Formats: sequence, structure tokens, C-alpha cells
Amino acid sequence: MLTVDFGRFPVGQGDRVLDLGCGAGRHAFEVLRRGARVVALDTDERELDQVSVMFTAMHEEGEAGQGGSASAVAGDATAMPFPDGSFDRVIAAEVLEHIPSDQAALNEVARVLRPGGLAAITVPGWLPERICWRLSDDYHNVPGGHVRIFTRGELERKLERAGLAVGGHHHAHALHSPYWWLKCAVGVHDDDHPLARAYHRLLVWEIMKQPRIMRLADRALNPLIGKSTVIYAARRADGAMRAEQAGASGASGARYGPAGNGKSVNDGRETGGHMHGRTTQRRRAAAIPAIPGVLTADEVLATGQSIAAQQQRDGAVGWPDGHVDAWNHVECAMALSVCGLRDPARRAYEWLRATQRADGSWPRGTAHGAVTDPAAESNHAAYPAVGVWHEFLVTGDADFAHRMWPVVRAGIEFTLGLQLPRGEVIWQRKAGGLPDDYALLTGCSSIYHSLRCAVALAEQMGEPQPGWELAADLLGHAVACHPGAFADKSWFSMDWYYPVLGGALRGSAARRRLESGWETFVVPGLGVRCVSDEPWVTGAETCELVLALEAIGDSDRAAELFAQIQHLRDGSGAYWTGWQFANQAHFPNERSSWTSAATVLAADALGQATAGAGIFRTASARWDAAPPAGPSVCGCGPAESSADPLRGPLQHPERPRDGHLGKRA
Repeated sequence: MLTVDFGRFPVGQGDRVLDLGCGAGRHAFEVLRRGARVVALDTDERELDQVSVMFTAMHEEGEAGQGGSASAVAGDATAMPFPDGSFDRVIAAEVLEHIPSDQAALNEVARVLRPGGLAAITVPGWLPERICWRLSDDYHNVPGGHVRIFTRGELERKLERAGLAVGGHHHAHALHSPYWWLKCAVGVHDDDHPLARAYHRLLVWEIMKQPRIMRLADRALNPLIGKSTVIYAARRADGAMRAEQAGASGASGARYGPAGNGKSVNDGRETGGHMHGRTTQRRRAAAIPAIPGVLTADEVLATGQSIAAQQQRDGAVGWPDGHVDAWNHVECAMALSVCGLRDPARRAYEWLRATQRADGSWPRGTAHGAVTDPAAESNHAAYPAVGVWHEFLVTGDADFAHRMWPVVRAGIEFTLGLQLPRGEVIWQRKAGGLPDDYALLTGCSSIYHSLRCAVALAEQMGEPQPGWELAADLLGHAVACHPGAFADKSWFSMDWYYPVLGGALRGSAARRRLESGWETFVVPGLGVRCVSDEPWVTGAETCELVLALEAIGDSDRAAELFAQIQHLRDGSGAYWTGWQFANQAHFPNERSSWTSAATVLAADALGQATAGAGIFRTASARWDAAPPAGPSVCGCGPAESSADPLRGPLQHPERPRDGHLGKRA
């Protein structure tokens, strides 16, 4: 029962994480499962004792992630006993409302975070909390109780003053708000009241069974009555942080009291959020990624500038021959944003707005403003969802997200108009308007990722799209379990790694897939082949494999591949498209914008410099990968089941067959 969304707040193996005001330790336990090095801090030593016992039990039972470690420390949120920059991540869940000197505590959060480190701050939502205060004084007038009701704007301003660049936000636990209103009405301490007991049983059932209807109800209600408000932020560079803190309140000796242990008044699950109004919340410029010993920040910036140099007057970023397609254009816009090149990035997104057709699609090809290929690819129409979500994560600009939301929505609807009942999506609508008759695995894997980003954006807009979620479930299952649903393009490396990059395959299924094609496609010391039967490695495919490896936690091989592909770097900062190693020549004889863009995005994923760095790792991780209800939905049959070599989380559950457990469908 978590409040922080670990899809938006990535925590990986070896990350140093502080759970500030850990209370009973629910978030600390989760990050330990992920292999992080967690410190649980609280003033309540009795709770810390229980947290320590649980840490020990997790290690003994093998529940701690590989490389994970944990300790419990008694301390004060406004004067923490840690050196500057001690942590990669800080979680403060339902803590600040207990602390009289909340600005001092936020200054400490910024101090103990490393530059570029991330913070997740949760507080009770304004409306549900205000109703509780109105209904009962006993709700908050207790030692160590709540001393304030936050508005989101107030908390964001305090985060900025502390030197933290505010990013996304959402609301959580809407179904818990009525429970607390009921408790306040009948008596906060009257746990035996029949109404309170009945609602509590409902919540326990919802938490344990997680029925889909309750999840959708919770998500739909969160923008209105979410019990918690969650804000994500990143620590800026030291100079910017000191400038912000100069006008903020300094640390004081005030503590948050013996009972102010950060214990949440609403344990529950995590869901999406909503932007209140259209106020722009722009982040300060994030650090440009750098990979020690491989690329400096200045070199990454030079790569971004090489992309900007290829941008056309109307904002389009095209191929070396000048033609433009929406997918590669979006990838370039994302890279421009990572490099802090805000004006070129926004011009790129405005090009999408200006050229989208009435049906939500873009032509497959344009050149200098003229349509050269009027057909429309489904993955092209879907991919702006990834770009817009990424731009919002990086900049926190709500006005931008609102402006682009109709573009994303229309593109997704066009794409889903080509989805077949089993889940796969036809790859194109031809120039005459008729759909083609087959789907492509790479394109559908990309669409799966786009749908997950689109759903996240929809929640931020306050317009949840449960139909998109169902479509994503079906599509992800098709990608993971039905290779026969797609035209055979298995000699292309993209068909090998894209089911992992897009997020449909994770865990052991993802690792098995990458191992199955490693010797076929990876050329030691050079990179990844574009196709299996040619002596030709390409920069974009190599960097996309880097992103896929990073997404499943294989950071060592990701970093090794990234270093190897630097032989394609030109002195200007641009990247050659590929290398024909039999002839020892660049092939084709071009430096392509999309290759440079893939390199920048891979550098960000490895260096974790921006708040969008984890978009390929986390966009799909926010949801449990749910297969269709049964084989009849997607057409699973025994033949396809037995032929499927990659069992993963989008599989159907095991079911008995002739008294035995049959293979998964």
C-alpha cells in the first residue's frame, strides 16, 4: 500500500534512498525489495525497532533485492545526521504536515540529496483534509498531529525555495477519503462503529483483491478527492540551490514531536493525478547528462546542438535527405529537451500541432512542407504521447501539456482505430484510407509504450482513459505472447529488443529474450547490427538496446555498449548512422538526427540527469501487466501456447489441463 508511484520515481539496485519519517516503513520496505540501500529515519524509536525487525526478516526470507541494504536511524527532519549529497532519492510520505518548521525540513531534504537526485513528497490533499478538520477537532488536535493543511501551490513554492525543481504531481487514495470523513463524523477513535467497520472491510477487500472496477473508480475520483497529494522534484545544481535557499527559512531546532513519525493517516494504493487549472509549473534547467570516461556534458550538448542545426524553418527535424516523419521527429524533440535546448524542442512540438491531420495522424513523409507520402503509420500517430509526457516530466510545464493534450488524444484515437480484437495494431492506413492487413512487432511494441505514456498524461489532465488502459493490456499481451500476430521481420534487430524497450516484456522474460538474440545481433566492440545478415552496426539500434538494458536493470552491459558505439561520433558532436565493418566505412554516408537523438536519450538513461531519464523504464511499470480475462479474448490456442518461448507477466495464468498444470497460453 504505497503512496509514491515508483513508475514516476525510479529506484534501482544500489540507489541510496532515505525514507524520511518512515513510520511503519512501507516505502522503506519497497525500496529494499528493489535492491536499494535504504535508511529509514524517524523520531519514534519504537517504530524504528519494528522497522529494523522487518528489515532483518526480509533479508532472511530473501525478500531484499540483490545488493540491497537497510538501516533505521533516529533523527530530526530539520537537522538530519547525514553529510551533504548522501542520497540519490528521498521519500517524505505524509510527514511535512506534522512539522512546524516545514521549510527547514525541505531545506534538509535538498541538502542531503545529491545534485540531480530525486525527491517524492506526499501530504494530505487539501479538500479531503479540510473536510476532516471541519468534521472533527480530534482528527488533528493531538500531540504530534497535523499542524497545517497544504495547498499544492504552497508546497511547490516551498520546494522551489529549498532548491528543488518541481516536476509532476498526482493524487492518490481517493477511496480512503470517505472512510476518514466517516470516522470523523462518528468519532475518530470509534473503530467499532458499524459504518466504520463496514467501510474498513470494503477497503481491505479492495487492497487485497484489487478488483479492476475499484481501481478504475479510485483513479477516476483521485483528481477530486484523492486523500494524498504527491509531488516529485529534483535537486538543482549547488549554485541554484543556494540562491533559492537564501530567502527561505533556515533550519531551526524545532522537531516534529514524539508522535510526528510520518505515519500516514491513509494507507492505500497509488494512482494517477490531475492538473488543477492551467498554471504553468516550469522546472529550472536540469543538468545535462554526462557519462564519466565516455562523454562530458559539453559533448552531449554538442550532440544536441547538432540536432538543432538540422531543424528546418517550420520546426521539423528530418532525415539527412530532408524528409520528415513524426516518429523520428519526436525522438529528436526529446533529445533537444534533455540537452536544455528548450526553444528548438518547443518548435518541434509546435510542428506536430500544426501538421496533424483531422483524423489524428501525420503523413508518413513530408519534405519542406509538402506531403511526399500520404499514408499514415499507427506508431507515428501514437509516439507524440511519449514525447509530450517526456517534455512534461523534464520541464514540469503544465501549460505545454494542456496545449498538446488534444494532439496526443487525437493521435491515440487514430492508432486504436487500427487495433484488432486480439490486441495487435495494424501498422498503417494506406494513402487511400484503407487499413493494411498486417501488424509489425516493433511498431506495436512502441505503441504499447505510447499508450502507457498517454494514460499517464490523461490522468494529469484529469481525463482518465480506462479504455486506453484496456487497449494497452491487450496489445501488451499480444506482443509478449503471440509472435504469430505479427509479420515476420525477425532479421531486424529492432524486432528482437523492442518488446523489452517498449515495456511489454520485463523480468526474466525480458532477460531471456535479450539473451536469445545477443550473439546474432551484438558485434563485440562495435555495437548492434541493424539486420542479422549484414556486416553493419548502427548507432540508433545500439543506443536503443542500451535503453532496453537499462530498463531491466542491466546497467553494466548498457554502459559497455554505450561506450563502444562512440566510434560513430563525429568531431562536430553528431553521429554517423552506421559502420560497415567488412568494408571499414561509414554506411550510409550520413550523420542522422535520429542517431544523435538516440545517443542523447541513452546518455540520459545511464546518467539519470533529467526527470525524464527513466521514461523507457518506468512508463509501463506503473501498472501491473494484466493479461486478458481468458484465451477467448485474444484467441490463444494450444499450438501458439506451446510455441511461445517467452513467458512473462502478460501471460495468461496457469490453468489445469487434464489434471495437470498446462503450459501458459
